[in-house]
Amino acid sequence: MLYTVDNDSPSSPPPSSKPIRNDTFYLDSITFQVEDELFKIPVRFISSFKTEPFQTLATRSLPSGDNSTEGLSDEDPIILPDTSKVDFQRLLQVICPLDFEPEPITSLDVWSSVLKLSTQWGFFRVRTLAIKTINTLDLSNGDLIRFGREYKVSDWLVKGYFGFATQVDPLSLTDVKDILRGLEIDEGLDQIVKLAGLREKDQGEKPLSYIDLPPQPPSPKPMLDDPFSSIKRMKGKVKQPMPLPSRCPTPPPPVSSGFGFGVPRAKGIGGLNMDSIRTMFKSEVDEVVMFEKYLSTEI
Repeated sequence: MLYTVDNDSPSSPPPSSKPIRNDTFYLDSITFQVEDELFKIPVRFISSFKTEPFQTLATRSLPSGDNSTEGLSDEDPIILPDTSKVDFQRLLQVICPLDFEPEPITSLDVWSSVLKLSTQWGFFRVRTLAIKTINTLDLSNGDLIRFGREYKVSDWLVKGYFGFATQVDPLSLTDVKDILRGLEIDEGLDQIVKLAGLREKDQGEKPLSYIDLPPQPPSPKPMLDDPFSSIKRMKGKVKQPMPLPSRCPTPPPPVSSGFGFGVPRAKGIGGLNMDSIRTMFKSEVDEVVMFEKYLSTEI
């Protein structure tokens, strides 16, 4: 039996028509090389970023008058220098989700990579999302200073210094290393001295001293020995007298050496606030604030 095709059927396009590309879901792709790995992603995921190195990638990846094909194949990828493939993949996890209902990303490692590259490349919206998410995670005072200094987040820098200035425990060697990280030796020592000064002040720290000890009970009067006790002892009529009690109270713990490192802070004492920290570390904080303003203005 022979079948004929009805050319007038609405489901069949006219023979002479040429299909057009959908504006939204016809996706061009672009290939990157990061270290020794290739990444191929839709151009639309990076075309909205208006900073280098992505500002002109969409046009660079398309054939032009000189027959450039950079980014169109594995043989001619766009190479991203000074970038870790681990960091890049973590960034793509956020801006190019592959799952219909992706699980929330709560890894500090992932978001620190996202924050690093979004700061490096000026992805302001991605950076804002990374900061907002990291704020929900548990960061130590050292993390706050390290991330605040490295990724230019002034609020974290201030909170980190405030945490070290008001923590009950004495500053440890690890704390000092976190404070010094990324600074020249002279600048780092200057920050340490400032922080130690805050901890030593009455409003920032009250070192334990003699006046902090609980009151000592009065010492009983010493018992005077019977002048004839030696004779009586020889006759076995009296017992050895009680020894004289010591008049010296229990020695107090060591007081501060002047730098606030080996002394615990007394609880419930403190007058520091974030403004105090911003004033004390003004030079470093202002530098970070200027970068934040520049980044938000440029995007």
